[in-house]
Amino acid sequence: TLDARYNRITLSALFSYQLKVTRYNNIENWVRRGVAGYVGIVNASRVMLTQQWQKPGDVAFYQSPAYDRGFNSSDLQDAKFLRFRNLLVAYDIPELNVRGLRLIKSARFYVQGQNLAIWSPWRGPDPEDNNNISLNEFPNPKMFVMGIDINF
Repeated sequence: TLDARYNRITLSALFSYQLKVTRYNNIENWVRRGVAGYVGIVNASRVMLTQQWQKPGDVAFYQSPAYDRGFNSSDLQDAKFLRFRNLLVAYDIPELNVRGLRLIKSARFYVQGQNLAIWSPWRGPDPEDNNNISLNEFPNPKMFVMGIDINF
């Protein structure tokens, strides 16, 4: 976390991380399955077009499309991450008086962003999940909020 204040401006940031986590990338397994039933996906995957065995003598990571590779350890991936989870910038507005009449006691204008960035070797949508298999869940959404709190 980071919390800083200068005059009427407040800055707050929150980072979260996860280390030593391995997950099975189920999405890549299906996209890179390689068998005839998945030919549309295979043709859309540069990896399968360039790294799949095609003819006798080929040396490639992925087997011939004649054989289903099933589930194996080649889709286990490092799911560690560092996420920029929250950033808040706020400005405190002082008491507002007009002709001796107090209109507002105080106010605070703020802008906040959530899930702004993530750094990870994981190749799926989002490494942060509550299970060890990627099931094509939606990633944590980016959100932006702007508001004002007024005290009368």
